[in-house]
Amino acid sequence: MFVEYTQPNIFIVNQEKSQVKLIPGINNIDEKDWQVIKDHPGVQYRLNNGIIKVKNLINNIDGNGNSNDSLASYDPKTAKELIKNTFSKELLEKWFSQEERAPLRKLLEQQLEILKIQKKEQKVS
Repeated sequence: MFVEYTQPNIFIVNQEKSQVKLIPGINNIDEKDWQVIKDHPGVQYRLNNGIIKVKNLINNIDGNGNSNDSLASYDPKTAKELIKNTFSKELLEKWFSQEERAPLRKLLEQQLEILKIQKKEQKVS
């Protein structure tokens, strides 16, 4: 499932045996982990104050009931929103390797390039 974290910092939740790290932007959270952490007081506070937003998007579900985090199941407009709000290099690279629609591949390349530039700027600072 996709969760948007709207703060510039990283938020880490440890609950039972689950640890979830939210970075700014869109995060792909395992549904089982979300069920464990969603009632954590820190998560509830951030949900109630709009700091964490659950993206009510329909993912493909495989035969085992697991969510498919591919962009293929989303219309172009929704996929563009997800890409523009994602700052996880790993997730963007995964989407790029799976995506066949040329405009979305180009947007993924642009978002990955933004991350590279930001990383270089951080090294210089």
